[in-house]
Amino acid sequence: MTKEKIDRLHYLDHLIRTQATGTPEQLAAKLGLSPSGWYRLRDILVNDMDWPMVYDPCRGCYYYTENVKFEIGFKRLSDDEASKISGGAKLENFSHFTFSRVSLFSFALNLYYCREKHLTF
Repeated sequence: MTKEKIDRLHYLDHLIRTQATGTPEQLAAKLGLSPSGWYRLRDILVNDMDWPMVYDPCRGCYYYTENVKFEIGFKRLSDDEASKISGGAKLENFSHFTFSRVSLFSFALNLYYCREKHLTF
């Protein structure tokens, strides 16, 4: 995922949080997308990524239906936090690993991109 796409998602989160999205067409323009591009992104975020956002035509903006905030990045873990992590799988040439929500998010977007471009792994 490029920095531009991450910045766009942070900006979208800010607009939704402050209820400054405007109509879908206005939001698409703010994000530098076509209206159909916005609807495709919205469908991915709501259906695949479980973003709790809806559009209110009376207020003319999108809003979150739950108290959430979009974050992406790394968090340094204390030894205690790291020791509580379990899960993952053993692969042939890899040591034990754990998927985070960030990894799953990145994987899901890459999978969607490959599917849209008809690419295979």
